[in-house]
Amino acid sequence: MARVVRANNNLQIEINGSIFALQALTANQFVPVGFPADMRLTFDLVRPIPVMKVAGDRMRATDWPKIREAQPSADELAAYAGDYRSDELAVVYSLRIVEGKLRLVKIADRDGIPRTGMSSIDAFRPTTTDEFEIGSQGIIVHFLRDRKARVAGFELGAGGTPNIAFSRIL
Repeated sequence: MARVVRANNNLQIEINGSIFALQALTANQFVPVGFPADMRLTFDLVRPIPVMKVAGDRMRATDWPKIREAQPSADELAAYAGDYRSDELAVVYSLRIVEGKLRLVKIADRDGIPRTGMSSIDAFRPTTTDEFEIGSQGIIVHFLRDRKARVAGFELGAGGTPNIAFSRIL
């Protein structure tokens, strides 16, 4: 996910927690200043759903449709809090609401022994329904629901790595 925002009358793009100023090439085409790869952004605002086209020398051109970011209520956010187990990683992640934001507050092994020495994890930032990002780490968390629409687990993905499954501990 990328966010394009206006700051101090300039456009900026935020990708994986990094912010780059956008330099205009034309009225609807921009390049991110200081981005570590060749990338051009072209905005097609004529479509019913506006699109940002992303292209570069070493990347396949893709269309990113504009989305409305989710803004879960306090009750909706609380439904994601809980303990989740990954058999693949042999860990338990504890997610809690801290100062109105969903956060990873503890990582422990299967026996409950905390994993220490880990860097601080940013708050989960809502993107779309049941999806959050941890921007500075480039992590996407997609929550899964059971047949009764209760949060049953999540898949965690980062960059090109395959999603890692977590199941809610009841």
